[in-house]
Amino acid sequence: MILGSIVALGIDISEDKIKLALLKRSRRGVEFVRTVEGLVPEGAIKDGNIVDAAALTKAIKQLKRKIRARSAKTAVALFARPALLQIVEMPAGLPTNMRQFVANEIKQCVVLPCKRVAFDFCGINLGKKAHDKRIFVAAADGVGIAETGYYYSQGVLNIEVIEPAIIACTRALYTKKIAGKFESNVLIAMLHNGVMNLCVFKNQAIDFVRTKIIDEQTKGAELCRWLAEQINEVIQFYDVEVADSDGKWEITVVSDSIELPAEAKDILKTEIQCADLDIRTRRDGLRDTGIIGAEKSAGTSLVAAGLAMKLLDVKDHGLKINLFPPTASESKLLRTDFLLAANAMAITVLFLVLVNGVLTFAVKKTQTAITEKSRNEQLKQTFSMIHKLDLINQQIKQYSERPADLNKLQSLQRKVDWSNLFNDIRTSTPKTVRIVNLYGNVKNKVIIEGLAISYESIHLFVNMLNRSQYIEEASLAGTEKKQETNGLIKYSINCVLSEKEEK
Repeated sequence: MILGSIVALGIDISEDKIKLALLKRSRRGVEFVRTVEGLVPEGAIKDGNIVDAAALTKAIKQLKRKIRARSAKTAVALFARPALLQIVEMPAGLPTNMRQFVANEIKQCVVLPCKRVAFDFCGINLGKKAHDKRIFVAAADGVGIAETGYYYSQGVLNIEVIEPAIIACTRALYTKKIAGKFESNVLIAMLHNGVMNLCVFKNQAIDFVRTKIIDEQTKGAELCRWLAEQINEVIQFYDVEVADSDGKWEITVVSDSIELPAEAKDILKTEIQCADLDIRTRRDGLRDTGIIGAEKSAGTSLVAAGLAMKLLDVKDHGLKINLFPPTASESKLLRTDFLLAANAMAITVLFLVLVNGVLTFAVKKTQTAITEKSRNEQLKQTFSMIHKLDLINQQIKQYSERPADLNKLQSLQRKVDWSNLFNDIRTSTPKTVRIVNLYGNVKNKVIIEGLAISYESIHLFVNMLNRSQYIEEASLAGTEKKQETNGLIKYSINCVLSEKEEK
């Protein structure tokens, strides 16, 4: 029994638009709530990749306020090129370290020439036989995803999932297009963000996946014929290579962000010769999803709806893929620890101020009592209190004079724009990194020392520092992981500062 309703938000990003779909789960099922879209900020996306995650995050936050979904759990479609989607055959003896096995498989793929790759994988249940055990793998550029995840966590967007758009699309279509189809193969072809993703489902489970980039010059009827050629290749492969293929096909083409001509269905049916063929666009994308209120959802992104459905725990194909960086999730815990430490420090300072006030009052009272009582006894008490007061004043002075350390650093070189430099260091510091010490050792050089949760967050910090116009070069001097740091990694970063131009 569901008490109340659970709300979830899906975000689909294309080359020029950001599309949001807000759904809720109630006693009646999954219901459509609202949808909204906005333009991608100029310069935020280039060549199929996010290059300005900060601007994109700001735009998403504004759209979330417009759709009134500030606190809703959120899933975002993966936006990265190139991206790898692959079904990997498992060896007869399952490897002891599955993640390392998958990493080695990805290294052999020329599609991803990245130095660091972010990936996730899950099992596919196609049968009980050992040779039927396969896994579905998704991978993309790890640096780009890490930086995007960092800004998403900075923007407090409550994002929990980043997954490939085709996974979200097939989830949305699963109940009506895939579930219960045992007598035919189901083929879903999605045209999205300049890429064709093609999946074949057999006996309700994914059996084949292909990804191809669409030539920018291929449009209109020519695009339809190219798509038909890709689909025919897959059908021919199953007819020749797959022994238990029954030859029956149900095909659905989803054009979520690419316009197809009005005669697209006629062209595809002529080229493919498949009686059961449907085309879904933004105008009727939610028709086959089973979402309550779909008739009011014209213009809603099918991908965004499928993303939201993941967070509502609907029945789907079971492909559990999440490329959201683990460090972004860990930053929530670290942020809580930092807030507790800051509150403890504030309470300590407040306590010292109160004690100082109490002792000052006691000293004045004692000084008045000296004239009325025995001098020797009262003087001893007074000196004791004054001594305690001096100790407390020294502690308060230490707290108040900490900015002197920065003034000392500033005196090293007057040609450095210190105000903007410190602001850049503050905004570049990931939530999973803490600065413990910042000082200068020689002219135009600053050393930053501190603690971090992972080596990935330290490298991200160095990359962010190198983007500052006030830092000529930032390099990692060293890292060290000791038991006394409670699992945190101690780091040291050397920064060569840029001199500001004299007017």
